[in-house]
Amino acid sequence: MSPSLPPIPTSTTTPRLIIHGGAGHITRANLPPAAYAIYRTSLLSTLRSTSDLLTTGTTALDAATHAITLLENNPLFNCARGAVFTRTGTIELEASVMVSRGFRKRGVG
Repeated sequence: MSPSLPPIPTSTTTPRLIIHGGAGHITRANLPPAAYAIYRTSLLSTLRSTSDLLTTGTTALDAATHAITLLENNPLFNCARGAVFTRTGTIELEASVMVSRGFRKRGVG
């Protein structure tokens, strides 16, 4: 006999979106203000575009795919093109996708 799971609340779920522009050390301290503004504006544009999809009923997986595609097509970022060396001098790449529906978790890494 499997345990009964509580129903998934739909009206209290708020989508969250977290992105990053790839490997490297891009901060306000190591970029000129104009360059930092360009990177920031680009990331905010990706967030807005993807957030708009989430508020119109697009699935989380489709929204994540949209955000990744925008970053892959943006020459400012190294998404899908390579990596920088780690502190130990090796190159590491990774990608993850997790889709959750209540207590049923899915992940790819």
